[in-house]
Amino acid sequence: MSPIDGKPCSENRDQSVPAPSPGFKIVSNPTTTNHPLPAVSVTGVYVGTVNNQTVNLHSSFTVVIYPAKTGVLGGCMEVKPPLYGSGVLRGSVAGSRVNFAVADITFQGDASKDVITGSYVVTRQAGNQLGTFRLTKQPGAEAFYGCADGTLVEVETQPASNSTVETPVAPAETRASLSKQPDLSGLTSSERQSIEAACSHAKYSEGPAAYDQCLHRQLVTWTTSPKQPDLSSLTSSERQSIEAACSHPKYSEGPAAYDQCLIRQFQAWAAGPKQPNLSGLNSSERQSIEAACSHAKYSEGPLAYDRCLIQQLQALTNYNQ
Repeated sequence: MSPIDGKPCSENRDQSVPAPSPGFKIVSNPTTTNHPLPAVSVTGVYVGTVNNQTVNLHSSFTVVIYPAKTGVLGGCMEVKPPLYGSGVLRGSVAGSRVNFAVADITFQGDASKDVITGSYVVTRQAGNQLGTFRLTKQPGAEAFYGCADGTLVEVETQPASNSTVETPVAPAETRASLSKQPDLSGLTSSERQSIEAACSHAKYSEGPAAYDQCLHRQLVTWTTSPKQPDLSSLTSSERQSIEAACSHPKYSEGPAAYDQCLIRQFQAWAAGPKQPNLSGLNSSERQSIEAACSHAKYSEGPLAYDRCLIQQLQALTNYNQ
């Protein structure tokens, strides 16, 4: 079964080498093999989309690429469900042409300054599967993500140096890029509130460097996650309900968790009964039904809130008959 067709792969993964941090230089013996010089640098952290055309499934994925030696690439890849294919990355770059493989998936693409686009093939005995992909480089994210045993990991501290790795100070341009806040213009106003709240401890307790690093981590996670659904079909009280039910992830976990909560709540609401017409109630009855359903409204979400309103209205109707 293909690892990028929505079904898990049981094959053993190759052993990987942890990715060097920015500014690291890998010391190795000179090689006599001549490689065409890369036209662009593909080192860094990329996020993007992958589309399996054979089974008509798509997902997001994250790729870490670092140079093993001239023209040779190492790294790792993480694919989000419903597709699979995470693991050790090995590849090459010649000019602007980039080739890499993860398990039995072979990628071929063309690189520009910040984007790699191309196609891939999953090779299996049951038949090959074809797809396309697009990756966008995330400036500064290489300070926070690396590879360990073929798994994408968040890097909290710089690895200790050893006999094969030197750790010179990062170039000035790298240090400058990491000190800047990321561009948050792609977030909605509520997502912007969420990322600010999630990073408020770093902002007010740890200083601007920690604050900016928190913003970078949150933005990379949000970029690879499903986005906020359209809530325009909800009534104003249902909108209040979904916002309240998702307030914890919004203000504590960040925009990716917040959007995922909104998606879960919205999908549950869409499949359930809708809010009844309460126009026949007098003001005191309206106050009573709202109070009785306040817990469901503010703690459980719009589906539970609407169901509570329906139950309360049915009970009142039966009483009046």
